[in-house]
Amino acid sequence: MLYPANDYLLYVIKQETARRYRREVTNDHLPSEIDLPKPNRFASLARKALHDLGHLLVALGQRLDRAVEPGTA
Repeated sequence: MLYPANDYLLYVIKQETARRYRREVTNDHLPSEIDLPKPNRFASLARKALHDLGHLLVALGQRLDRAVEPGTA
């Protein structure tokens, strides 16, 4: 049987544990809120150009596949 003092002690432990978890969650979120430097403009343009070039090459390859008749290659 729990005595009232033990109930209060359990309540305090529960509150402190919850407070500690909230503090840890807050600390875990802090790095994601730091203002990181923006990516280099040139790097972004180069990435987009290579991305578009990749799509173009895939489209050209698909057209070539359709242009070549089966059995003639």
